[in-house]
Amino acid sequence: MPEFTSAFRFIYPTLLVAAWDRAYLWDIPTCQLVQTITEIQCPGPGSPTLGNINYVELSERHVFICGTSTIRIFSRGSGEHVLDIPSIQTSYANRHYKILPDNHLHAMPGSILLPHETRSYFTPAMPEHRLIDEFVAGASLKAYICVSIEATSSAVHVSPCGRNLVAMLASSKLVVWYDFERVLRNEVKIHDIALSIRLGSSRISTKYLAFDNRRIAVATVSVIL
Repeated sequence: MPEFTSAFRFIYPTLLVAAWDRAYLWDIPTCQLVQTITEIQCPGPGSPTLGNINYVELSERHVFICGTSTIRIFSRGSGEHVLDIPSIQTSYANRHYKILPDNHLHAMPGSILLPHETRSYFTPAMPEHRLIDEFVAGASLKAYICVSIEATSSAVHVSPCGRNLVAMLASSKLVVWYDFERVLRNEVKIHDIALSIRLGSSRISTKYLAFDNRRIAVATVSVIL
């Protein structure tokens, strides 16, 4: 029976399409379904449920499924679930920076990075309403306000080499993970390879994120960086 799908990503020659609990990889030149990844909502005991799937990404070695509460990574070689990055955290990295204050962003976007100290935010116990800092692209959201998890959106991009990840948070924060495959090999902790950059006020919601091997572009409601 046909399934409803909610996200797709095409990087030649592969088309990745996600339904609620399955992801399908099609080889476009041959029109063949080459791989199906199952149980993406909860691949094992203790795994958080993804919720609504709003974005997918793929590299030569991995498939990235972005739900409302988690970025979940699967191996293309085995189809196995290899890593979760929860989107509801008080901190994502050991290194924190910020760009010039908000009133300078329009004049010199991204020209100066300053060390930045983070502070903890309280997360209410009720699962349906909590303070969030979500991975987003293509949606206008605000963080640190009480909203429903089901109303949020998520996205992540991987570099063409397949080793570096970047995510945009609704609170105008950028998170970059350098060579995340080292985490899969248990060589480093995920916070140790991450860089968090505050782009402006948390009240400035983000709209879109793009990434190649060397440059990251971010569009917020007020500026393109």
